[in-house]
Formats: sequence, structure tokens, C-alpha cells
Amino acid sequence: IASIFLTNEFLHLWRSCVSFFKPKKTNLSIMNTKSEKEKFLLLSGEFAAVASEYNHFLEKTRETDLKNFLTTSHKLLSLLYLKALLLPDARNYNSDDIEKFVTEEEWNYIKTVVNLKIKSLDPYDPEADLIPGKKPVENTTISEDLTDIYQDTKDFTSLFNMGVYEMIYDAVGECKNNFKMYWGIKALNAMKTLHKLMMKDDKDLDEISD
Repeated sequence: IASIFLTNEFLHLWRSCVSFFKPKKTNLSIMNTKSEKEKFLLLSGEFAAVASEYNHFLEKTRETDLKNFLTTSHKLLSLLYLKALLLPDARNYNSDDIEKFVTEEEWNYIKTVVNLKIKSLDPYDPEADLIPGKKPVENTTISEDLTDIYQDTKDFTSLFNMGVYEMIYDAVGECKNNFKMYWGIKALNAMKTLHKLMMKDDKDLDEISD
């Protein structure tokens, strides 16, 4: 798994997090407060690093084959979900003035290139395993799930990279809330479906790619 994350962008972001957020000597009177802030930033940085790699991978969808897209998407989603669970709490964050970066055109582009990559594999029923014989859910697609997650994590990394603690704090609160209420379940559903698709024979996947 680790071998897929050795892009220059990822390594630069990770090293920046480690060097910037590592503990420094401090006065005992402020040690607890500073330690909590450093822990907050370190956990946020770990999430930002994985999110950055996830976003970069989706933006380069056209450059990979179907098999690699399925396996790498599954690995990245798994790590992203784990790091989202570990995001620190940002109580009383300000949700009113959080800047958004992903445009409608960018959202449509990511969804389109993912859809074109996986083609007939895109639609799925998230409840198929839970209720046997249930009528399939319409308009549920892997491409939309991945793109919705991209939108939230791209907005997060854009704010994180500005390096302003107050903006990072609000971004963590917003992203963690959206994870709990919205895209966390999308990630789980997409991972389950991607897992099934990964088990298909290479011959079947080649026929879809043609």
C-alpha cells in the first residue's frame, strides 16, 4: 500500500507536517495548551496528506488503467476513512465563513472522467447485500460518491495548505461533521463495491476497458 503514496506532492506535504508540528521546548505553564494544539495540527496534517493524494489520484484518472484505478481507489478510500475517524474534535467551529474552492465545473469533470473509466461498473445498489430481492436503488454511482468525497477533501486541503491555524480549525470541524453526516457512509458503500469489482477476472475488466 505504501508504494502508491510516494509522489513528490505527498512527500512534501508529509515532511512539512512533521517538521512544522513536531514538539518544541516550551514553558511549563503553557505546555498543555501547546501540546494539544500540536496534536490537533499533527492529526489534521496526516488526514490532509492522505486527502491530497486521493485528490491527486482522481485528477489523474485518465492516466491509469481500470484495474489500477479500482485497487488504488479502494486503498486510498480505506486510508482516508481511517484518518477521518482520527480527526480531532473542533468544538464550536465557525461554519459560516468557511471558503469553498471546488467549482461546479471541476466537480463535473471529476465525475465524468471516473464514469468514463469504470463505465458499466459505475451504477450500484448500496443495499443489495442487506435486503435480498430488494428493488435496486436508482442513480447511485461510484463516480458520484468519489466526487462528493473529492469535493469535501479538496476544500479541506486547500484551507489546510494556507497554514493559518484558525482556518485549519474551522476546516477540520466542517470536514469531520460532513464525514459523520454525509460522505463517511458514501466511502463505506464505495469501498464495499470496489472490493467486489477488484475480485473480477482480469479478462472481464479488459472487456470493459475496450
